[in-house]
Parts: sequence; C-alpha cells; structure tokens
Amino acid sequence: MPLTKGSQLVGTAGKIAGIPMGPIQLYRQLRKDKVLINGGLNHNVPYQKFIDAKLFEVFGRYIKIDYGKEGMVERYVRTTAVTPRGVAWLRKKYGTPPDIRREVVFAQTELQL
Repeated sequence: MPLTKGSQLVGTAGKIAGIPMGPIQLYRQLRKDKVLINGGLNHNVPYQKFIDAKLFEVFGRYIKIDYGKEGMVERYVRTTAVTPRGVAWLRKKYGTPPDIRREVVFAQTELQL
C-alpha cells in the first residue's frame, strides 16, 4: 500500500507536531490512549477507526532475516505512518501551546551557549 503524499513515521510526525516527548514516549502514550494496538502481531498498528478517519496509514513489507544455520526466513512487518491530517490531530491532542514551545526552544538555546 503506497503512502499518502506527506505521510510521516510516528516519531517524525511527533517532531513536526511539536509534541514535547520522544518517539518511544509517544508510542507509549498512543497505546495507553487506545490509538495503537498494544501487543500481538498488530503491535503499534492503529485501531481501524483511526485508519478510517485517515489519521494513520499502515504499510507492510517482507524482510529477510538470517538465522545462521537455520537459513533465511522471510517475515512480514507492518509500519505505521501518520498522514498530514493525522499530524494536525496529534498537534491538537498532544502538542504544547505555542508560547510554552517557544520557552522550551529558548531554554535549549541558552544551554548550548
């Protein structure tokens, strides 16, 4: 399934949306809020209602894993991407207000000097 133009991986979408947490914390929060499935074969895949709302996309591909003596094994993996509409939704749900974001950037700039 090809990605929509402008779709981003979850960690990158979080940065674009100005979410004040890293990708691991964002995935954890999305699982806690029942946006992404927790565990099983569909771990970190969004629930269908979020795909239907065009907030997320999932694309799959086969990868080859070398198990040494047992040989090569093909495995199907899924990757979750956030659509441009989903980035706006993430910003609204998890982003910080613009004035707080500006203070964080200013504080980080002072630390680098």
